Amino acid sequence: MSTESKTFGVKKPSFYIKIYGCQMNVYDSRMVASLFEWEGLEETDNPEDADIIVINTCSVREHAEQRALGRISDLQKLRREKPELVLVVIGCMAERLGDKIPGADFFIGPKSYDKLPEITRKIVKGKCQISNFQFPKGCIPYPNPGRGVTAFLPVMRGCNNFCSYCIVPYVRGNAVSRKPDDVLSELRYLREKGVKEITLLGQSVNEYNFGEISFPELLRMIDREALGIRIRFLTSHPACMSDNLIDAIAECDSVCENIHLPIQSGSDRILKMMERRYTVDGYRYWVQRLRERIKNIALTTDIMVGFPTETEEDFEETLKIVREVRFDFAYMFMYSERKGTKAALFLDDVLLGVKKERLERLIELQNSITREKNEELLGREVEILIEGESRRDNLPTGKTRTGKKIIVKMQNAKVGKYVNVYVESISGWTGIGRARKRKNKRG
Repeated sequence: MSTESKTFGVKKPSFYIKIYGCQMNVYDSRMVASLFEWEGLEETDNPEDADIIVINTCSVREHAEQRALGRISDLQKLRREKPELVLVVIGCMAERLGDKIPGADFFIGPKSYDKLPEITRKIVKGKCQISNFQFPKGCIPYPNPGRGVTAFLPVMRGCNNFCSYCIVPYVRGNAVSRKPDDVLSELRYLREKGVKEITLLGQSVNEYNFGEISFPELLRMIDREALGIRIRFLTSHPACMSDNLIDAIAECDSVCENIHLPIQSGSDRILKMMERRYTVDGYRYWVQRLRERIKNIALTTDIMVGFPTETEEDFEETLKIVREVRFDFAYMFMYSERKGTKAALFLDDVLLGVKKERLERLIELQNSITREKNEELLGREVEILIEGESRRDNLPTGKTRTGKKIIVKMQNAKVGKYVNVYVESISGWTGIGRARKRKNKRG
């Protein structure tokens, strides 16, 4: 991590943030933005106008790293034109590679985020007058959620699972759960800012544990404070599901009927090599329990193809579980080696062409299921939260409690308003409908 400061010109100071990766990176970027704003800087949407550029990076897959490295390389021309420009690299790639990344002034990984107030001041030194306020050691202000009505709220950081393919525990550290009072305090802050939907974040969020407070108890505490706010959470680990959690989801009015439960593979042999700690039958059990207990629940997942030694028979098992469970949506990707993980020691013996062909088959199957699941909305009345306008026709758009996108044929719908919609048609994967008189209606 570099500590050298730069001297800036007299123009109005500004910063630009480019985000790669997961929802946690989005939250962390807003945290950094809040620190810069506290010190008197303004955010800009144009990197050419910025005095400070922050690249928030991801290391989960090689493609994400290559995109970030390409962006950093492209910015070197701008740096030559503006010698006073400060380039900051944060996130998982900054933790993994550090000063091996060429062309940046500061490298700040997730393990150093408790030092962000101190580091921020080093970055802005000479750029504008530093505020007199001193943050308590290790204290970071709650990120400003911005102009939207949705926000992320981490309840824990890090991970203890060490799945054989995953770099996250190495770059983000061990799992640490936040104090429930701190989580509730940030929830109240977001509520005061006008946020209407909050997604609780954790690498394995259902492993949250603070003293005697487990994740189901935390959900119940949050539900009592939500007061009209929708609650979602990411990401649940199948090995840590419980009937207590399922009961909490069903009992808490604020918690949406939308669960992300990564399966990764339909082969028990591959799951064991991945060190996922559950079997396909165990996964089936929790899907059954969720659907028995929670009406109209939407299930989404992550699936990886081409893991070392994966055979055609292993892959067919993955297709089988996809056909059986019928996920509402899936994030699908090819395995890529991450140095430092256990799987990096395995022989990556699945040819790239085979990986691509399997991924195409999986995507084709899942996309057909997703279309069919979305078509189930036809003729139904669902509740949506207006989040903005559709790009094509500027009509209000939002999501159902189950995470389905809906466009509403109405004018002047206020962002942040709940609207009941009768779904008349489906365009692609998006429902289109007309507003109905407001009443409690899940969907």
